[in-house]
Amino acid sequence: MIHWFWYKTDGSLGGDHTMQGGWNPSIDLNNPNEPDEIAQLIRSEYTTKPGFAGFVSYEDGVSGQDWNQAAVEDVLRNYYVAGGALTAKPPYEIFVDGVEVADLANLDKAPGSTGTIKLVGASVADGTEVHGLKVTGPDILASYPGVFTFNGGESNEISYVAPLQGFTSTLFARPVVPATTVYRQVSIRGWS
Repeated sequence: MIHWFWYKTDGSLGGDHTMQGGWNPSIDLNNPNEPDEIAQLIRSEYTTKPGFAGFVSYEDGVSGQDWNQAAVEDVLRNYYVAGGALTAKPPYEIFVDGVEVADLANLDKAPGSTGTIKLVGASVADGTEVHGLKVTGPDILASYPGVFTFNGGESNEISYVAPLQGFTSTLFARPVVPATTVYRQVSIRGWS
């Protein structure tokens, strides 16, 4: 199934346009003379937005009426546009207390215990900054935003204090330059 994403001049994806059953492969949202009425409507909505650069298509491999929402979200989080094509952002992983954890992980830590969070990604450029931002729950980082700066494929470590029993703090690793770096998230719950 074909999805269309719109993107900005910095290459970051702004959102997607999914049709029930997918877009017809003959439709091109980048064509200003596209005869399809829905495509014309979408073009008129986005081409005048500040920072708008264009559209890029993506085939999710699903056929029929159901689309693969997880694939769409994966593209929005992990890709940007370079040279008019979807390009994978360099990956990195979150390490909590020296142990790699999955994206969107939910961790239990003893209330009040301390530890460290670090990001590791061999292909992330030196000097890339990622901000550790609180999404929900109490403040647990030593400072906000916690600034992770990459050097040699690793970031600095930032200290955290686990929240009180039963409370959860969700941290979002948001790149300063979102176009070329992935987003990651981890939740830490005070639990013993």
